[in-house]
Amino acid sequence: MLEVFKIPLTYKQKRSRALKEKHEQLNFDEPFTPREQKGLGKQNMAFIRDIQISRRISKDEAIALYSSSNLKGKKSLETLMKETKTKIKDHYNQKHQYKVQTEKEFEAPIVNARKRRKVKEEKEYKKWLKEEKKELRIYLASMKNANSPTYEKVKKGHKIYPDATKFELSHGINSKASKNYRIKHGLEPEYTGRVNNAKNK
Repeated sequence: MLEVFKIPLTYKQKRSRALKEKHEQLNFDEPFTPREQKGLGKQNMAFIRDIQISRRISKDEAIALYSSSNLKGKKSLETLMKETKTKIKDHYNQKHQYKVQTEKEFEAPIVNARKRRKVKEEKEYKKWLKEEKKELRIYLASMKNANSPTYEKVKKGHKIYPDATKFELSHGINSKASKNYRIKHGLEPEYTGRVNNAKNK
């Protein structure tokens, strides 16, 4: 049986493989949206991943840096490319060919960015929901709306779906308009709020 000898990889090949693996990890952790994919293209998306790795920042922060440099002109973008290339080489140096200098150090900014984004989104959602509930409360309390064609529909619907907004109650909880409305505000297409049982209808 012939013994197969593996040709050792060069430093450049090792760095390229390690970089490719990190790109794949980021594609899984922070995927580009269809809109971003269409607008950026493969080459720019790869560059943005390099920016993330070299500067240890999130995808959104890397896109913002890329966009800012691009708007300033060709020279600014070329400078960013040169800096990124140098940082990538330093990042995967001879001593750490396969490791990001410290994996936790690399992941921490991304995790923190996600946490900040989630907190911000939740805060915005709560603010929006509070305004929607206030609008519904004022609508139901106003006698001027009692003669409105949709008033009884909204009032009856509110008893069954206490978490629904005026828009959803007016158009019907399961209507196409309500589903699109929920998607627009970052919610699931289907209503996920509380539903009172038949006794309270």
